Amino acid sequence: MSAVPGPSSPTHRRSSSVAACFRTFPASLTAGSPSAKQLEKFSSKPAISTTISSSGWIAISTPADVRLYRMGDEDRKGNIKRYAKVTLRSNQGKKIRATALSDDLLAIITDSHLLVYEYRDPDGLGSPMEKQIDQGGRWRPKAVKIFQKGSVGRRSEAYAWIAVGGQGQNGVNLFKCTYSPYSNCWSSQADRVILPCPGNTGFVRIVGFSPSRFNRDDIFMVLGVTESNWMHCWTVREQSSGAGMESHCDFDISCGTVAPSNSGSVTSAELFLCPLGNPYVFCSVNRKPGCTLLPTFLIPIGTSHFDWSTTFQDECILPEFTSGQVLGGTVTPNGHFIVAIEGSEVVLLTLQTAVDGGLTCLRDHLRWNCALRLGPSGGAALSISIKESFGRLDIVAVDGQGSVMSAQLSVANMPPTQLPHRVPVPQTPEMPGNGAIFQLSSGESTEGSRYSASSTS
Repeated sequence: MSAVPGPSSPTHRRSSSVAACFRTFPASLTAGSPSAKQLEKFSSKPAISTTISSSGWIAISTPADVRLYRMGDEDRKGNIKRYAKVTLRSNQGKKIRATALSDDLLAIITDSHLLVYEYRDPDGLGSPMEKQIDQGGRWRPKAVKIFQKGSVGRRSEAYAWIAVGGQGQNGVNLFKCTYSPYSNCWSSQADRVILPCPGNTGFVRIVGFSPSRFNRDDIFMVLGVTESNWMHCWTVREQSSGAGMESHCDFDISCGTVAPSNSGSVTSAELFLCPLGNPYVFCSVNRKPGCTLLPTFLIPIGTSHFDWSTTFQDECILPEFTSGQVLGGTVTPNGHFIVAIEGSEVVLLTLQTAVDGGLTCLRDHLRWNCALRLGPSGGAALSISIKESFGRLDIVAVDGQGSVMSAQLSVANMPPTQLPHRVPVPQTPEMPGNGAIFQLSSGESTEGSRYSASSTS
């Protein structure tokens, strides 16, 4: 499939071997990788949503329940054991729409409610916070993501933002919760922050946050992709009077054309920082005959550190994805590698600086069989997570059939992720807790409530 021509298309890109601005690292699969496993007690119905935390927990959901698993906790057959199961009650909405995990929190959105659990409590899951978010039936949620700073179990404060993508011009709603070591529980702000999508008539179906090493305590970015294939990026600033949108920019992934809905779709979109500290979006696209969407691409975000205004700049098509059918992908936290699933293969690309600025990829890249059962719906419920350490990458992917692929890669001399010098990020001390669960209040109070914890089988 040919790439869409343009000023940043592959035909205009040159090798960056002469003037690379950051070091690249060779990667190779370790012995025994990849490996395939199955989730224990998995539903016979395909999942509608999967999510993986950076600490190796997996949540997989059907319209009626969510099942939680922990990597490394296996039964005698080698299946990953189920840790807990959450079943939707009739007063929590008609069906589950999506789930998200952070280091400590599990967020579930139904067609009307937001439910949040602290899932790493050693005593199991307790009662969740519950908040009706559909504004009396006038707004319906579709997607959810969590950004968490700090962690329960350490001796300082932590906080989390939850982004819920939904219907219409009030496309993304933000909710914040905080953890205090003094009260030993999570609490939440009563008000939501609404991020507008001008002209949007459908749903925001993908949401995401800028990475920790970009974010400051008072400012961060939120990403959203609509059903009509518009990408939105909002800068959010938090002040003493409350949080609000600082700037907004958007980008038309369909290049101003309208194509049949079955001809292709955006499968993932992720904000990341390249090793020099510049913000980019990686966007994967599953293209079929007749598709007018851009092929899988990178796009830089221009930012002003005077007023934090943002603009999408020229996109860069990635020709390394030869079939065009990219079912999902992500970028390593250090910004050195892209990991994506194309057809039945996992692809690992190494990012480097292009001669004329921006990013491109090394010609040499890794491919291996993904060992997943993607089914007729492709990667509809596919999730990919990467954990990095000194000289090593650990990749985990899960599909809607309950199959799990894990792979370990050796990356010689790759150091741990470092904060870029160009964007100062204050270090937030971190702190303790033992199973706190916060409750969002619909009134004025922002105090949380604690519940006894018990696992649901």
